[in-house]
Amino acid sequence: MSKRRTALLVAVILMVAALPLNALASPPTTGVVVEGTAVPGATIGDTRAAIESSFGTASFCQSITAGDLASCTYNTASGSVSVRYVGSDGGAANASPADRVHGFNFSGYEGWSTASGITTSSTPAEVVAAYPDGVHTVGSFGFESVTVLDRGFSWTKSVNPYFGTVRIFISIFPPIDANPDPDPDPDPDPDPDPEPEPEPADTVAVSELELQLRRGAVTATVTVVDDDGDEVKGAIVSATWELPDGSALARRRRPTARDRRSSPPPEAQARSLSRSTMSSSRATRLQGAK
Repeated sequence: MSKRRTALLVAVILMVAALPLNALASPPTTGVVVEGTAVPGATIGDTRAAIESSFGTASFCQSITAGDLASCTYNTASGSVSVRYVGSDGGAANASPADRVHGFNFSGYEGWSTASGITTSSTPAEVVAAYPDGVHTVGSFGFESVTVLDRGFSWTKSVNPYFGTVRIFISIFPPIDANPDPDPDPDPDPDPDPEPEPEPADTVAVSELELQLRRGAVTATVTVVDDDGDEVKGAIVSATWELPDGSALARRRRPTARDRRSSPPPEAQARSLSRSTMSSSRATRLQGAK
């Protein structure tokens, strides 16, 4: 071997040795897919660092929140597989080597098969037969899917309406209870005789009406109570004065600070907020006086 060829071979060996180990890794071309758990070479719960060691460097990553790299995709001659990540605490991913795998989605990789023989080349009928308890959905433009939530598996076929190309995806995710207990933690010792809630008062009434003649004007002080006899604070009182000439004068009042200042003697002050005081107009005072 010439010195030139020997030097070139040594250079190539040194270049390969200098590459990081994950640069030579890639998803395996064959293996068993376990519903709700794993695809060949990776398992839900693995760290991002473990995936990069097994699958190599991703073709590209996408983020849900800027920079979190929540989904990384590996494109190879065998197909495409995307790995979805969450944070080490189960929250949002943060592009950390400690992020954990939350699920997979792949197309192609026809050498990846479930225990029942389902692959991305299976027909819809074969998938329905393998998962009779799954939800079979048929949509427009050739769309079909079979999803089994409590096994963490979904098979989807989509057809491009413009070019007629067909793509089949399989998703693996943590199992989801399709029929959760509506009351997982019932009260073990409910109160057999709970105290009934008090019912709000349905009506109010006038319990006291005081009329006073002051300087030729008639003034009325009204006390309003509820069904229990408790005074109602802030009640609006409407009244119609009948004047000596037969005409009527309407008045509508809510208790004011002036009412409270001019309310009855001290022994009645506690009820002042529930009282409204109204009088006839200046123009009719002398007519209303006796």
